[in-house]
Amino acid sequence: MLTIITVTFNDLDNLKKTLKSILSSPESNFELIVIDGNSKDGTTDYLLSINDSRLKSISEPDKGIYDAMNKGITMAKGNWVVFMNGGDQFLNTATLSRVLDACNNESDFDVLYSDHVVAYQASKWLSETKDLKKINKGMVFCHQASIIKSSLLRDNPYDLQYKIASDYNLFISLYLKGAKFKKIDFPIALVSAAGVSDTYRFKTMMDYRKVQKNHGILKAYGLDLITIGLWLQFKVEVRDKIFRKSIRMKKSYNSIFSSN
Repeated sequence: MLTIITVTFNDLDNLKKTLKSILSSPESNFELIVIDGNSKDGTTDYLLSINDSRLKSISEPDKGIYDAMNKGITMAKGNWVVFMNGGDQFLNTATLSRVLDACNNESDFDVLYSDHVVAYQASKWLSETKDLKKINKGMVFCHQASIIKSSLLRDNPYDLQYKIASDYNLFISLYLKGAKFKKIDFPIALVSAAGVSDTYRFKTMMDYRKVQKNHGILKAYGLDLITIGLWLQFKVEVRDKIFRKSIRMKKSYNSIFSSN
């Protein structure tokens, strides 16, 4: 059986989109676990209104995304786990069936992964996996496009010291321990481009480097080309934020002066 875990907090519209993607499937050999961080936007009432035996949910405070994901793992009854968080969806109506087939046919492996499709407001594009051997440099596949043996997740829970890159820490830990990875030949997920790691890219990259250092891949945080590049990216992001704020202030001032 497959366990699908969705974590959410005050994101009802995206949660509805994700659950519709999952529960519209006629498949029965899966369970959906929703971990809600005690939302105040009607999420609890919405979850209680769903009459579907495949769905289980809890609503209570947590310590963040990875704490919520760990809670889902402890509740999971499936042999495999895939995470689909608010706004994320299976690529199409046939995808869940193909995922279940892959779980049955590839039981000798520990982690299955695939390409995924990224959804922006006006476009979508295919993001292909990178060579698994490059995992020491960063994520080579998307978390939502991976299916993981639940036994491995129980033995290797998400480390809460990493606020953004605990999924990367998990995969590099499993890789270094000799876990068996296999790429499957169809994209699993349609992923929103507004996720945490996509929104906070500088913080994400620094969290990646913290993971790499703790695994002995980086010996120090020296001023190498990556560090310099990250710093420059951070400066550009700050500059752009200041520029956008100044434009808003200028428009506001102009409107005040023009009204007098």
